[in-house]
Amino acid sequence: MENNQKEIGERMKERKRVWGQGVTISAVVFNNLHLTSSSQLGGLHGNDTPTSVGSKIMSIQVEATDGSTITFSADDPIELVLELNEDANTTNSQSLCVFWEFLEDEESGGVWSTVGCYRNQTNGSQITCRCDHLTNFAILLQVNPNPVVLSLAHRVTLDMLTYIGLALSIAALVCSLTTFVLLKLMKSQRTIIHTNLCIALLSAQLLYLIGIERTASSELCTTIAVLLHYLFTSTFFWMLMEGIYILMQARAAYGKGGKTWMYMVAGWGKK
Repeated sequence: MENNQKEIGERMKERKRVWGQGVTISAVVFNNLHLTSSSQLGGLHGNDTPTSVGSKIMSIQVEATDGSTITFSADDPIELVLELNEDANTTNSQSLCVFWEFLEDEESGGVWSTVGCYRNQTNGSQITCRCDHLTNFAILLQVNPNPVVLSLAHRVTLDMLTYIGLALSIAALVCSLTTFVLLKLMKSQRTIIHTNLCIALLSAQLLYLIGIERTASSELCTTIAVLLHYLFTSTFFWMLMEGIYILMQARAAYGKGGKTWMYMVAGWGKK
């Protein structure tokens, strides 16, 4: 609670310097409220998965002393730290930052919604939420009643199959690239497409082997995820270029299969 007041207070000081006005902050924490009797979740995450309120409910209001409206946005959100209840069941559950959206057509008067709110980080029992508006906030726990739990033997077997499959694929790709180079087939447009497809797939699989377990650093994890997405997308487009090339050859037996630089742009996103 004190952390939230300090955070909001600092943000309001910044706004005061910009707007030249004072603000009044009202924050109320409810241990038990009629909203806790409803755990219905609307918004993007709404589904049939059981949910329960896992924290106290915090209601925050910010008003300018001159009566003007103070707003937040996705680019300038407010940050709140909510603590899970001691009796909250976090086993097989996902924590969501939510707010109470009042709806007249609902029996409970509204639903919990995630629109405009997201979880920024988790530190033990404390969850930091960022929202682009102020209202009644809480942590909603979305529980999976039938979690799929693999035994250690199954996990080891799946890992072995994954690594064996990747090793065989990498070996085949290296053999293909070596063959293209030794037989001096790089002058053929079709071989150029084959080569780029092999390079894209080989790079993606090597990066997966090296970086899939490197999750300690969020920056490194994000970088690896972006590169994997790019390389596998590039692989898909090179397969598409292969199909387009074959189609063009079939329609014009003695014609060319298009400009090589066009395939490069489509496959890699650049010449």
